Amino acid sequence: MTQLDDPLPADVLSAIQRGKATLAVKLLRESKGLGWKEARDIVNQRLRSGKAPGSGVASAGWLPAAIAAALRSDDPADALRSMRDSMIAAASPAKAVDKPATPKPPPEPRGPSGLAPGEVPRSNNRLWLTVLAVALVLLLHLAFRRGG
Repeated sequence: MTQLDDPLPADVLSAIQRGKATLAVKLLRESKGLGWKEARDIVNQRLRSGKAPGSGVASAGWLPAAIAAALRSDDPADALRSMRDSMIAAASPAKAVDKPATPKPPPEPRGPSGLAPGEVPRSNNRLWLTVLAVALVLLLHLAFRRGG
């Protein structure tokens, strides 16, 4: 297996610096004649060690320093929380500027029955309760009539 300290071809180092690990593995396999697993292990070691300047997400220049430091730490969840919080903080003022408060629409006009156009009157449940009570009385009457 090729050691991490062995010089890597320039195109492989360039792919690692751009964060293109899959391309780096492919180029390393072609140039050194390594197997897939060996090439992948070498690229992953190089990414983890940070020997390639600008390699990995944690050293990307577009990340805030606090988030990059959190990514390099043992708890990447802390980095995610920091990034989420900074994105929310950055979006909050823009949201207030971009979206003016919309006024509430005026209430719908109601007809003489108190219903809006297209609204169906709600039935009260008295009819169903009456039907249920009559059915219960009939069942009780039949049950006691047979038993008695």
